[in-house]
Amino acid sequence: MMASFFSIVILNIIYNFINTFVYSKEINDCSKLKSMFSHYDCTEGEAFCLTDDCHLCGEMLYTRNQLIFDNNGNLIFLDIRSTCIMYFEYFPIFTELEDLLEVNGIKYNNKSIIPKILFEYPKLKELDIHGNLEDIPNDISDNNIIERISLSYNILKTFPYQLTKLKHLEHLDLSSNELSGSLNKNFANFQRIKYINLESNNLTGELIIPETLEHIDASKNKFNSILYLSDHRSVLQELTVSYNDFDDKVFEDIQNFEILTYLDLSNNMGITKVPSTISSSSFLEMIYLIVMLKKYPAIFLN
Repeated sequence: MMASFFSIVILNIIYNFINTFVYSKEINDCSKLKSMFSHYDCTEGEAFCLTDDCHLCGEMLYTRNQLIFDNNGNLIFLDIRSTCIMYFEYFPIFTELEDLLEVNGIKYNNKSIIPKILFEYPKLKELDIHGNLEDIPNDISDNNIIERISLSYNILKTFPYQLTKLKHLEHLDLSSNELSGSLNKNFANFQRIKYINLESNNLTGELIIPETLEHIDASKNKFNSILYLSDHRSVLQELTVSYNDFDDKVFEDIQNFEILTYLDLSNNMGITKVPSTISSSSFLEMIYLIVMLKKYPAIFLN
């Protein structure tokens, strides 16, 4: 009987220890979230709502917001779809956070700038910020595993070449910003980039293609030529450059892209003819040319 009593006591101690350990972690991250949400600037009628155990409530249930925790109560996924402004001075360190998505407005030290601390999160893989972003710090850390960055629909004015130092970056979306001027050769320094979206900016001059790039959308800019600097064979498969300033010379530029499968040159009014050599590409499956051409190759007439 005595042995049985002590066994029950020991089991209760172990149970309470485990519960306390896990619960404290949940409370820790939950309290961080509540502190963070208390420093948002929201319009009238919009507010952040969290229950005591960190479940979303109120209007947040109906706007596709989402919080995901791991089994230890650590926040690993944060998706906030709101017009509220997040003050990143109060953004806590979530050591297990993997995805920060759909943050629609930020302030850091009274500026619309990404805080450097986000590039130091050890497990962050995806960063998605829209709305009012004006700049990215030059001295961001490359000690991270970020693979995807989407900064579309912001007001960035110069291309953030500091992102080329991110060793794991594969996907970059900078569409619908205010980028202007020409790209410099540092654009080719991305180490693992596969996808870039530059649509709807005001970039001019040469469109530079990094060595590892597979897909690029640079439509609705003012590019007039394409440059590939590497000595290695290009792996580019999809090239979308509609609504730019390309002329007939663009067909010489794309000769380097031997495995190109998709090409959109529509609405480049300087293009007047398509060379017959375009039909020699064994990989090209789709080509869009919505312009008034004076000369079509035979492949388009059959």
